[in-house]
Amino acid sequence: MKTRILWAMFVALGGGCTGRAPSVRSAATLPTDAGAVAETVDASTSEPPSSSVHPGDGGTSAPAPADEPPVISSIAMGEWHACAVMSDGALRCWGRNREAQLGRAAASATPFTQSPTAVPGLTGTMVQASAGTFHTCARRDDGRVFCWGDNRTGQSGVDQVPTLDRPTELRAVTEAEEITTGRDQTCTRHRDGTVRCWGNNENGQLGDGSVRAPFAPTLVTGLRDVAEVAAGSGHTCARLSNGTVRCWGLNRRGQVGDRSRVTRRRPTPVVGVAGAVQIAVGREHGCARLGDGTVRCWGRNDVGQLGGGAPGGSNVAVPVRGLAGVRQIAAGGLHTCAVMEDATVRCWGSNHHGQLGLGTVGGVRRVPTAVVGLTEVQSLALSRGADDGASCALRRDHSVLCWGDNAFGQLGRPSPGADPVASPVVLEAR
Repeated sequence: MKTRILWAMFVALGGGCTGRAPSVRSAATLPTDAGAVAETVDASTSEPPSSSVHPGDGGTSAPAPADEPPVISSIAMGEWHACAVMSDGALRCWGRNREAQLGRAAASATPFTQSPTAVPGLTGTMVQASAGTFHTCARRDDGRVFCWGDNRTGQSGVDQVPTLDRPTELRAVTEAEEITTGRDQTCTRHRDGTVRCWGNNENGQLGDGSVRAPFAPTLVTGLRDVAEVAAGSGHTCARLSNGTVRCWGLNRRGQVGDRSRVTRRRPTPVVGVAGAVQIAVGREHGCARLGDGTVRCWGRNDVGQLGGGAPGGSNVAVPVRGLAGVRQIAAGGLHTCAVMEDATVRCWGSNHHGQLGLGTVGGVRRVPTAVVGLTEVQSLALSRGADDGASCALRRDHSVLCWGDNAFGQLGRPSPGADPVASPVVLEAR
């Protein structure tokens, strides 16, 4: 079968996933409260893709000309799946599908796919996607949001429906400028600088001061002028326009960064961070890239994912040792990576699945270590699960390479098991 390397124009950090059928039909109206209506869309009709420009982290990318095949605009990784936003506004996903996180009804005979596959039922031009543990969400260019997959705690935004087999538009979400998915919570940043979250709230990760678990978007208390939001496993963080960072939720590993290990139900300042220009949140740790090109991290550190500090973890931000000139950071489940100014990549933390890209499997690295043979990198996306570990990189030549755990085909190729060498994702020609 004719294949080509999976091309990309821009890979967004956190959050990226990706079908297309640009007119909306109501296949089923699902129950909500507070006037929110979630509508499942039907891919029964189509029209030419929108020509909207895709906003990305550090630039914009124009759609591919009509006579050229679409390229990737951004990617995201969940626990065992990954998604790509295409330049024509469509989405493709691959990896595990047991919870319908690829946007198709889960089938026991085909619990995963290693080939990037179009997500059916999405309408309009998608500009961002975010892959959670077992659910996925996408943001359209008009600020509307669609979610699908696991919904047992309401993380996909619908009440009393445990699994969403198809993308479902969340009518209560408007004017979203960013979306982020965690283990089982979802948050959006809006044009007015506020953040709204929904899903599991047992540790206060929705930031409304309670532990109730609403499926409808809930305003995070006392949070304004937000420039970036990122969800982890049981906690959430936001970067404000003044360069400070606030986190809330589960804090047993110090992942809130407030010099305590007490769970916080409202946003709390991270100690030791000022002048932040980007944040990345992993499973139980977080990092901030500062304006001077250095990085500070906090939270869990048993396998060296902070790149500094004691193995027991740190409840305040500590500097990553020997790291300067960083252009982008990404945080995974048990590892962290950075794109350097010279377009190389350095990673640290667990290498149990070869996710550090060292050419070997096993061990840990407590200081940043160069990924073997990887140059000309533009951006990164890392898996954030507890039991997996995978990494993907977008290079300047628009190729996407992945390495690490491939148990469910999340590296975009058929060979199972761990692969510690960065290799191309392939996209079947349509």
